[in-house]
Amino acid sequence: MTDSPDIPRQPRHTPRVALLTCRHHDHIDYASEGQLMQELVRQGAVITLVAWDDVFTPMKYEDGPLAGEAVNADVYVLRTTWDYWDRLDRFREFLTVFSKNEGGSGGLHNSGKTALANLDKTYLRELHSAGVPTVPTIFVTQGHEAAAIDQAKSNNWTPLIIKPAVGAAAVGLKKFDHPDNAALDYLRELTRTGGALVQSFLPRVVTEGETSLVYFDGDFSHAVTKVPAQGDFRSQVDFGSTYTLVDPTEAQQEVAQLALAAWEDRYGEKPLYARVDLVPGDNGQPLLGELELIEPELFLDMADHAAAMFASAILARVAPHEHTPSPGGTAHS
Repeated sequence: MTDSPDIPRQPRHTPRVALLTCRHHDHIDYASEGQLMQELVRQGAVITLVAWDDVFTPMKYEDGPLAGEAVNADVYVLRTTWDYWDRLDRFREFLTVFSKNEGGSGGLHNSGKTALANLDKTYLRELHSAGVPTVPTIFVTQGHEAAAIDQAKSNNWTPLIIKPAVGAAAVGLKKFDHPDNAALDYLRELTRTGGALVQSFLPRVVTEGETSLVYFDGDFSHAVTKVPAQGDFRSQVDFGSTYTLVDPTEAQQEVAQLALAAWEDRYGEKPLYARVDLVPGDNGQPLLGELELIEPELFLDMADHAAAMFASAILARVAPHEHTPSPGGTAHS
């Protein structure tokens, strides 16, 4: 009997994961993001932390188009890109580059298509039309500000919230005691550069807070309730709110699942990650405030399993690629 020749073994592919951040990130919560980075490494990945506007280098962001080769990674994950609203046109261009090259695993997550749709909060109108209970909202474009204020008066929205249709972290959000001239002036200020939302202020948010349910690849991970600081109404920790890990109610889980299903039905994609922000209505019923699919804080340090679950979901989307996205809408070998 002769020995069989050794069969050459193919080298095991090491997943390459690019976590996208921003250039100025002193405020980023590394307690949460650090958990994800450690877990990705533990599960065998090589990670790169790179600003989204450095993915294509060199990147001309004062004038001219995006240029250069892509950072070499199997999958790109939008995480702490917390400056995109300052350069919105450039960020849209960046997402469009990926959306032209998407298909199957790998690529950008959440996808360019999903992120582009999620940028503008008018997606709430579509989810509401699909049967998702949402915060009462008037969607306003330039030239329709007075009609929106009149409608808010008719709805007896006192107080009311006005915020830009594109934005995050409560940037541009203001509360008005009455739908008066001051509210109208601010609404007109916002619509000079884009759309705006007028919403009914829900007083139970102040005492009960906002509850965020976090999902990875459609599976529930954990939930956090954010109660505003005394005298405030904003739920972000930057304004002194208190975060608590909670078990969501059955009603909250039902609304969250309904929102995710409506998104997938409308856009044909299941997000890699999602944060469903719910606020209590006048009768305590959960209402969708926002479905965060771009760069939400995911509170990974507040639940022991969360970072591992997210890392596993990321690596499940990784596949070795023959091509990487290019600014020209084609792919390079």
